[in-house]
Amino acid sequence: MCYVWRLVNQKELCNIKNDSGQTNNLIEENISIDKEMQNFYDTWWNDAFKELSYTFIDIESELDNILTSHDIHVDKTSWH
Repeated sequence: MCYVWRLVNQKELCNIKNDSGQTNNLIEENISIDKEMQNFYDTWWNDAFKELSYTFIDIESELDNILTSHDIHVDKTSWH
């Protein structure tokens, strides 16, 4: 059996090779995979965060009304 895992929000773990609709949450049966994937992500994010920068969008040059590209994430992430 081939496994291709997808971890979602530290709550759902799906084998997308055999369950493309991601209907079966297998996290309880695969805690070690969950931890390994989360540790990998955390390490990657901590490294990527070091180079994070904002793009500033000047709405009206005479006023102090600058938005950043991050402003889209105020209440919800863009994918929600």
